[in-house]
Amino acid sequence: MSKRGETRKRIVEEARLTFNTLRYGQVTTASLARKLGLAEGNLWYHFKTKRDLLTAIQADFLAETQALLVSSEPDEDSIEAYCAFLKAWRDLFSRYLFVFRDRADYGSHSPELINAFPGLYSLLEARIAQLFGSLAKAGLLQIKDSEIADLVFNTVLITRYYFEFQAERLSNTDESSTAGIDAAVLQHQTLIGGRISAEIIERSRNWLAK
Repeated sequence: MSKRGETRKRIVEEARLTFNTLRYGQVTTASLARKLGLAEGNLWYHFKTKRDLLTAIQADFLAETQALLVSSEPDEDSIEAYCAFLKAWRDLFSRYLFVFRDRADYGSHSPELINAFPGLYSLLEARIAQLFGSLAKAGLLQIKDSEIADLVFNTVLITRYYFEFQAERLSNTDESSTAGIDAAVLQHQTLIGGRISAEIIERSRNWLAK
């Protein structure tokens, strides 16, 4: 990778980390340049605006999300597959927390991400339906086949907007910025309380603690 490419990559990575920690709306290009040890003009050489940085980060987010959903394969152990997916999903949330949390700050997503959303949601819903179906087949989730589609829909809805809701609900307190990543992926279990095996709940929490 060229020196310019390395610098660009470092800027994107530092911006992602800083946006996650401080919120997108609280970070200026001047403060980010200082954090990177660059003159603000050098930062502008690579990214003319903070919005350009957002677009670059969302491109990385899109690539990682597609890789996660496309590479997911059925597992003989239905609980293992479910837990592994929750952990991968949690890790994605952790890396790109501000993308989910700070939309009120940055407005619309990049055009590339907006255009990709229908395909991403189709892949995500299909994967979750597969996981729930495997758990039900193994007798670990008491649910009718006709109910799985609604459970999948509500699972995606809760996890997708969890952080944005918490940011508004907690009035941008420190808790809204740092808490809830594990809770976000486990929140859907409240939809199936009493119908899901206690073993699944215990193992999913242990997986996320790794």
